[in-house]
Formats: sequence, C-alpha cells, structure tokens
Amino acid sequence: MKSLVGLFAISITIFSLIGCTSGVTVKSTNPLHDGITVMKLTLIEDHYGGQHIVGEIRNDASFPLKSIKLSISITDTDGETVLKDFDEKPITEDSFSPFLGILFPGQSTGFEYSLSPLTNTAAHYQVSFLSAVKMDSQQADVRIEKAHIQDSMYGTSFFIGEVVNLGSQPARVEGMGVAILGDNGQILDMNFASSLVQYLAPANDPDGLDRGTFAIPLRGSFGERVHWQTYLSSIVTTPGNVPAVKLLESRHYVDSMGYFHLVGLVSNQSSISYFFPLIGNVTDEDGNILDSVTGYLPIDLQADSVAAFDLMDWKVVNHNTDLQGLIKKTQIQIDSSRAYPSKLHYFNLITSNVQEYRDTQGLWKFTGFVDNFWPVPFQSVVVIVSIFSGKNHLVATGYQWVQPVASMLGVGSKAQFDLQISLDPTRDPSKYTYQIQALAEPPW
Repeated sequence: MKSLVGLFAISITIFSLIGCTSGVTVKSTNPLHDGITVMKLTLIEDHYGGQHIVGEIRNDASFPLKSIKLSISITDTDGETVLKDFDEKPITEDSFSPFLGILFPGQSTGFEYSLSPLTNTAAHYQVSFLSAVKMDSQQADVRIEKAHIQDSMYGTSFFIGEVVNLGSQPARVEGMGVAILGDNGQILDMNFASSLVQYLAPANDPDGLDRGTFAIPLRGSFGERVHWQTYLSSIVTTPGNVPAVKLLESRHYVDSMGYFHLVGLVSNQSSISYFFPLIGNVTDEDGNILDSVTGYLPIDLQADSVAAFDLMDWKVVNHNTDLQGLIKKTQIQIDSSRAYPSKLHYFNLITSNVQEYRDTQGLWKFTGFVDNFWPVPFQSVVVIVSIFSGKNHLVATGYQWVQPVASMLGVGSKAQFDLQISLDPTRDPSKYTYQIQALAEPPW
C-alpha cells in the first residue's frame, strides 16, 4: 500500500495602513538614467507606527531590463540619516529591489521601502535608479483577469484574480504587484504577490494550466470605488517538465469554528521524490475568484506514494458564512515551475498507546507515543492522521511535529503526541476510519 502524508497551509502576515504625507519632502522625481523614471514617491504610515516609502519605477528605454536595483536615502528633520546597516551603524544610502525583477519597455513596477516603528523619523527622502542588466527575453502575452478587491472580516482586504496566458507559447510569470490609488492618483497602499503559479501552459490548455490565481494582502479596506494599478512581468519560456504528481480526489467542508477546509489526495507516480506547493482557489457561480491559498506538505512527497492535504488558511472565506455560501467550485493546482526533486528520505516509526476521543462538534483527538525502534536517532519526527469515510474517501487530515527540529529522538526513546482534527459537524463520523503514520528524518 502506498504511504500517506498530510498537508496544511502556511499563513501570510498582513498589516493595516493609512496614508500620511504631512511634513514630507520629495527631493527628486526627475528622469534618472536612459529612460528610467521614478514616479509617485510618497510616504505612508501604518497603524503600528511604521513608515513605508512607496512609488513606481518606469522603463521607457528601448530594451527590457532585469536585476533592477534602486538606491534610497532618508533623513530626519535635522538632516541626519535614519538608515542603518546590519551592525546598527548609520549609513547614508541603502539599496533595494522593486516588486518586479524584469521590466519591458513601457512597463512600470511598484516599490516599497519600510522602516520599523522604532525608526519613525523619516522627513526627507530620495529614491534613485541604481543599476540593472539588459536582457533579450521575449515578453509573454499574459493578462490579469477577474481582478477585484475582496474585504475580509478583520478590517483588511485582498486583491484577488487570475493571471492568464493568451499566447501560443508557454509563459513564466516573473512577478506581480498592485498599487491602490486615491482619486487624485496618490498611492494608498501597495504590495506584491508572494504566492503565484509561475509556469503557465499555452492558451486554452485542456487541463487549465494556462491560468493561475493570486491573492495579494492589502493593509486596509478601501471600498468598492477604489482605483488600482497592476504590475505584471512575464516571459516566453520553454515547455515545462511537469512532474508526475496528480490530484486524485478532493472535497471541502466547514468545521464548527468556521474554518473552510479543502482536502484531498495527491499521488506521486514517478521514481523521484518532490517538494512543491499546492495552490487552491474557490469561485462563485460566475467563476469569480473568492479566495486563494497556498500550502505545503509537512514532508517531501516520496516516490510512488500518496499524500493527503488540507488547505485551510484562507484569507477571506474563513469564518465568513456569507462568502462560504457563494462557493460553487474549488480548484487545486500544482505549480510545476516550483516542483523540485528532493533527496530527503523518511523512516517509518511505530505508535503505541493510541487513545482517541470524539465530541459532538466534530472534534477528534488522538494521543499516544512515537517509539524509535531503529538503531539510530532521528530528527524532525511528525505524526500524521488521515480520516476516511466508509467508502474509503478522505474526510480530513492533520499532523503534529512531536519533536523539535534541533532535538533528536534517541534509540529506544519515546515521544508523546497530542493531535486534534476538526471534522464537518454536520456529518456522522461513526463509520469513519483513520490511519496514523509516524515519520522521521535521519540525521545524515
């Protein structure tokens, strides 16, 4: 029987942001170097006291650029620099990169340089083009579609939509960002996509691999009549070697605490182990993206094995019953451009003294011990529980690291685990079965 492991999603940290222009002087917004222009410089403060210098850089040269670097100088009201190096020593300038690493002629990208609340003294600043490398890549015909701002329940929002390849050749999305603009064009907020399907198949791909979803966190709620400026960089690429990782099945449910779960099974049908992200999305009946999420397996998917996953760290549909009621379709993508061969191998340990407890709200708890019967110590011990229906379909899954990464589970030693999984409270779990695995990484 093939081995089974589980997956949860990782989270994205966001902050609240408000505009701030009082007492700020912009020193220069003139063209800087061969058609490269810095524009829309402004400073905004977040609710935690941090300052963010934002703006755009535009490429009006006749050739595309990559590896773009910008230079920034910031001083306080006394003309003293507020910038410091890694040793906390004052420096007059610092360098950083904009959102997009590639700019074709006529394209622009946003940039952001942030100061911590402890350095909230910026009064004068200047951003300059520092360096870039000329490149010969061909621009891909990738567009942003179905874009909209979706408010969350926590006073923040997300810029959500799809990137779609309309060209006849494969495309690689190098980066994407968005700026939220006020009525007079000033920048209210800015951010980039940290989770994005990078490889897109040619247009009209039968498996839907010509498109991918995104959800960019914003630092406030901006209403329905907001304006935005998007930034997108993509190049024509060679056909990707899609690994033999396939989606076997999926389903979704809402637990008693209001979390939305998208669970399922993926199979690695090759002789190579892989590390890769899963990107899930939910849409309404008109195909509009309501939310998008990215998750990883707790361990790399081994060759000729099956993995159970649970994507549950949704940005806006969690705890939102109105949005959950609009969900009509779910989708899961495997980004082949970020599927990397893995050399990690895991040993199966045994579990003992397993006790289980189920309550009436769909909570199922498992306690017990992991026993190391091998003649070597182990690190990174994880316990994975997968729950199946009477028809052997995956119902839920969860995992727990029972040993700190830096600590070893010695020969003949035991480690205790205490794992709980939230099920669908509307379903009768009396016919459910479960499987427990304990896996560990050797220290070599």
